[in-house]
Amino acid sequence: MKKIVFLLFVVLFVGSTAFGAKRKKSGRSVKRPKKQVLMVIAPVNFRDEEFFVTKKMLEKKGISVVVASKSKSEAIGMLGGKFTPQLAISELKKRALKNFDAIILVGGSGSRIYYDDLQLRKIIKSAIKYKKVVAAICLAPGILAKGGFLKGMKATIWSGAKDVITDNGGIYTDSPVVVDKFITADGPTHVTQFAKAILSALGEK
Repeated sequence: MKKIVFLLFVVLFVGSTAFGAKRKKSGRSVKRPKKQVLMVIAPVNFRDEEFFVTKKMLEKKGISVVVASKSKSEAIGMLGGKFTPQLAISELKKRALKNFDAIILVGGSGSRIYYDDLQLRKIIKSAIKYKKVVAAICLAPGILAKGGFLKGMKATIWSGAKDVITDNGGIYTDSPVVVDKFITADGPTHVTQFAKAILSALGEK
């Protein structure tokens, strides 16, 4: 009888140990979902450094970057840089937007094309609703201002366009990078600080 009890104990102990090891092994194999960011550029005259430097810094941290524009045709920067967007803004739906952790509006003289873009405005509204990180640099904070998103908020912009913020109820701040409800920066000179602020908001150091 004692032998039977002992054997049962051994079987149960070995079985539970194996099960625990299996669970532990399974736990190690679970990976944290990769963060994904949406960058919006103008089809013509986006600011090269604001796009390429920010994109590179995010990707260096393992963040996936998806680029959208008016269409999926090749976009051309102010300094001649070229990039073919993966998405047209018209293709972005609320469901797709949930997959992104942040939306970044790239500046440059061409970004004014989005000042009255209702489709992009809806996307930004949804991003705010889903509590995503929203960032804009150079002239792109004007997209937020014209959409009525900066009312009562501190923000910066390229100095020659500060009236766009104040005329739309925002509080212009003469700083390279401003972090309020949104992350805004004044231009390509401070793109590294801008990218670092985004990474910080995403929980990346």
